[in-house]
Amino acid sequence: MVWLGFGAMLVMAVGFLGAVFFTRELRGSNTSSSEQVARQTNIDSFRDRQSELDQQLANGDLKVDQHQQLLVEAQRALLGDVLEPSPSRISTNETSENQHPENQSSEIKPPAKGYWILTASAVLLVALALSLYHYLGAAVDVEIRRGLEQVSEDTRPELTKKIRTRLAQQPDNFFYWVLLARFEHQAGKVPASVDAYQRALLLNPEDNNVRAEYAQILFLAAGNTVTDTVVEQVRQILTADKNEPSALGLRGIGAFAAGDYRAALTDWQHALGYLPQDSEAAEAMRSGIAAARSHLAAGSREEGADTASDTDDAGDVSGRGEGIRVTVALADEFIETLAAAPETRVFIYIQEWQGAPMPMMARRLTVADLPVTLEFYNDQALLPGRDFSSVAQFQVIARVSLAGTPLPASGDYEGRYGPIDSESDVESSQAMRSFALKIDQRLP
Repeated sequence: MVWLGFGAMLVMAVGFLGAVFFTRELRGSNTSSSEQVARQTNIDSFRDRQSELDQQLANGDLKVDQHQQLLVEAQRALLGDVLEPSPSRISTNETSENQHPENQSSEIKPPAKGYWILTASAVLLVALALSLYHYLGAAVDVEIRRGLEQVSEDTRPELTKKIRTRLAQQPDNFFYWVLLARFEHQAGKVPASVDAYQRALLLNPEDNNVRAEYAQILFLAAGNTVTDTVVEQVRQILTADKNEPSALGLRGIGAFAAGDYRAALTDWQHALGYLPQDSEAAEAMRSGIAAARSHLAAGSREEGADTASDTDDAGDVSGRGEGIRVTVALADEFIETLAAAPETRVFIYIQEWQGAPMPMMARRLTVADLPVTLEFYNDQALLPGRDFSSVAQFQVIARVSLAGTPLPASGDYEGRYGPIDSESDVESSQAMRSFALKIDQRLP
């Protein structure tokens, strides 16, 4: 269809030039023919007048001097009628025309034809159009469009390269920035995807769907954590559309991690009503809703935290399934600084490595409790079935939160350990694997 439209415009342009030349020639030809007809009519009238005067002279109605005078007047009238359209010719041919007025019927040469100009213009027009077509990149657009119709794992890298080339030519192309962001995400290049989404939103900040995708990729880039940046994006999304399911899901995850199970339940139930019921997203929402209800049924958030803390004692571990033991301590350079605020919250949780963002297990302590040794078992899973046996790898994260919430913020202190393989070589389900984790970095 693109080539058909391009060809039609070329035909119209060439036709326009042709019409200009042919119309001019036809107009000149018609003018010449009209002048010849008028000239011949005047000559015929003069001849009739001459015959009439000659007959009157022969009949004796006119004297010779009268006849001669009237004939001269007729000749002058003929000269005026015949030569008036071309005044320049009166001065050059007046004598011969007075003597031989019938010579005025000779043809006037038509203007020289300009066919060579038309041909050259048509060729130049086509060449210029083709050059502009390739220079402006329309050919690349066609290739990208065809590639999108049959994109696959094998063709995606080459298609991504073409999109980058096109963006170098047209950096304000919103559609290509969004495509690039999605392709980079699918290729596992999360930072590159974040950058492409940012460029797209600079061009079109009102696109709520793209902003929702951006919030999710920020969430993944932060290690499946609802950061302040994610919270701000979610706020903007829900301001524009209070029913956007992915934003509701992210807000619910943040509330759940903070122990606000009722708010998480509300958001996830709301989001579930706007998702295809057979989709993976809907299934994840249903699992989260079940977990939130389970925690609410067990009591308040503080009661749930106290109950979880009670499990720090080793006690009888028989029948509790696979477990790990983690020793968490502050790095030496942070001990003196944080000792001044011993009641500062510390969140320690187990999370699937590069997987679902919701913690598998979690504890809440204070700086005064550090260093501490904790044990995590399958029966402490926050979501039914989301334990060590359900994932291939996991990580342990400990965060000192200056704001007192599990959401990471600038200035917080953090330590990570992982990835850790879930499969253990130990034969006894009661045997423990032990790890040591240092809170040794401060978030920028």
